[in-house]
Amino acid sequence: MQTTTRSMATPRKSLPLVRLILALGLLPSLALAGGQLTLPNLTGFPDDLPPGPIPGSVAVPQVAAQWDTRCLPLDYTLNTETLPNADPPLDVATTRQALDQALAAWTNIPTSFIEMGLGGELQRPRLGPFDYTVFDFINELNFLSGAEAFYVAISPATALFEDTVLNAGDDLDGDGDSDVFDPAVAGRQTCGDVDGDGDFEFPAGFYAAGTMLDNDVSFNNSVVWTTGSPDAIFGNFDLEAVAVHELGHSHGLSHSAINQFSATDGTSATMLPSIFSNDALGQEALRSPSSDDVAWSSFVYPEGSAASGVAALQAGDVAFDDVYGVIRGEVMQGELGLPLAGGSVYAVDEDSGEIVASHYTGEVQGLFIPDTGFFGYLPEFADFHLISGSYTLPVPAGDYHLAVEPLDGFPVSANSVSTAASVGLSLGLLSFNEAYFQKEPHGPGHPGGGGGLDKLKLRQVKVRAGSDVWDEDHTTAVEVNLDPFDTLGFGGFFDFDTVAFGSAQPGWLYAVEFPAAEILEVLESGFIPRSAAFRTYLAENSVPFVVASASMVRGIVDPSGGALLDLDDPLVEVADDPSQQDDDIFVGQDNDFSQLFFEKPAHLARDLRRAIDRDGVEHFFLVLELPDAFGGLQGFPFFIGADTGPELGLLGRSYVSVDGGAFFFRFDPFNFMFRLTFG
Repeated sequence: MQTTTRSMATPRKSLPLVRLILALGLLPSLALAGGQLTLPNLTGFPDDLPPGPIPGSVAVPQVAAQWDTRCLPLDYTLNTETLPNADPPLDVATTRQALDQALAAWTNIPTSFIEMGLGGELQRPRLGPFDYTVFDFINELNFLSGAEAFYVAISPATALFEDTVLNAGDDLDGDGDSDVFDPAVAGRQTCGDVDGDGDFEFPAGFYAAGTMLDNDVSFNNSVVWTTGSPDAIFGNFDLEAVAVHELGHSHGLSHSAINQFSATDGTSATMLPSIFSNDALGQEALRSPSSDDVAWSSFVYPEGSAASGVAALQAGDVAFDDVYGVIRGEVMQGELGLPLAGGSVYAVDEDSGEIVASHYTGEVQGLFIPDTGFFGYLPEFADFHLISGSYTLPVPAGDYHLAVEPLDGFPVSANSVSTAASVGLSLGLLSFNEAYFQKEPHGPGHPGGGGGLDKLKLRQVKVRAGSDVWDEDHTTAVEVNLDPFDTLGFGGFFDFDTVAFGSAQPGWLYAVEFPAAEILEVLESGFIPRSAAFRTYLAENSVPFVVASASMVRGIVDPSGGALLDLDDPLVEVADDPSQQDDDIFVGQDNDFSQLFFEKPAHLARDLRRAIDRDGVEHFFLVLELPDAFGGLQGFPFFIGADTGPELGLLGRSYVSVDGGAFFFRFDPFNFMFRLTFG
């Protein structure tokens, strides 16, 4: 999770230094959009900042946080005052080994010049309940956080609010000791412990806004830490995996929204803001940065981007431009006509179907009123706050499809990703459905659209190493959702009550009924069916959610409380048939709505009308069939979202079959969260 403490003192080029403390933590997922960290940029305050919409206010843009190359490699110090809580206890050597390996996971990326290492040790006691970090120019790794903390680990960093000139002799942390030296006198141009007092000093000179000055990582010692092979014991966390995540924040990376890469890889990005203690394979995978994590570390610190110094190519390095290209574009929120802040754009490899990289959308500016000290984002000034819906995607050379999903809490909340995403949430921009970028207009109701969509045509984006692909823009569709469950909660998608069927067996089928009258009403308004969505969830995070089939069928409701479904003649079906190597499969998502995009929307609209008008069909069903076996080390069943219906009530439109679809009985305790979308 990301929390931010702001200090909005008047910025100057001399002390007191304006700084920002960024605190980013990893949350436990106990029951159950890549990019850079950003911060306000007050450079030029007050005269050189644009005026805001309120008299006396100014506009405050955002700037990315990262280390200056003069301070690389980063040297970390282990606080041995408290060692990791473990059974048996971890000694200093074992602790250092796990942390060394975590640091090396980032340092060893061949296309990134970030370099971090573990140096000496210190003993600093905890002086209070929240004394887990201190701004002292010692990058400290400690186990001082305790039961009062809501996180598994946290990575607070101090960074510059403004472009700053540091002068020799400046005391930045207020400890009475100089933190800046004269390079000519010291005979060096890089950060280091020049005066031998145990902390590091900066060479005098110019430093851009967003430059990180100090970083500590604090691990919560009320949990149980493990090393070696991760276990699946509830409440036990792999130290190396958690350290890799936090050290991603330590060099400027934000959280990612990728919690499942493909139909064969259910693991998540290392920078996903949650960790499952009961998933041994998932924790082990987090020890190695994923493709998304590697792409962003490489983009922020591109190897081969300088002729000398840490960014210059050395033995084992690979130039960023020899591997990666960059996709750039903008996403608009079609319903509101505003730039989209808070979307997660992700790139899917066309050949493998693997998600490769992601980035959250949106460039925003804040409102600062110096006279009152107010800094924030106000809904009534949406046009002022939203600069653009831009995104940037570093990807290896190849062919890609792009898609965008809202950071609506499933699987990641906007507030845990970026300021821009949080602004998008507060402005109501996240009430859209996940969708691919398409070649054709979305159909009636889409701005600038019109005409039907005869076939789903995904846009192909070709990327060459060392080149930028510009203007891959997208506008989210204006759609109508038929939701037989509550969506009146936070963000329009957040009223998710629970998950159902922890005792489900392989081969069970779940179905939700959609009355023909409701469908006909939407068709008559000029919309056509574009997709279905199934709220799905996994207890074991590293398992891909591959179902036996997902379909839309005709059916008959039995007055006695059951239903007969025509599974043999589906209107739409995506089925996993191992005997057919080229067969399409439907992949559910982990803690999200899983989209089934209809391949021929206009044809489906025609078939629905024909079934209603000619055949007299009164009931249609969305059906999800579980596979013949559940994967993972523990074989947990796949869950579905279940709404308890406090607003809409229990609708009696959810059904279950335990006999292979011969008969569906109505399941009244919940509304299953299946959606039918028209556009």
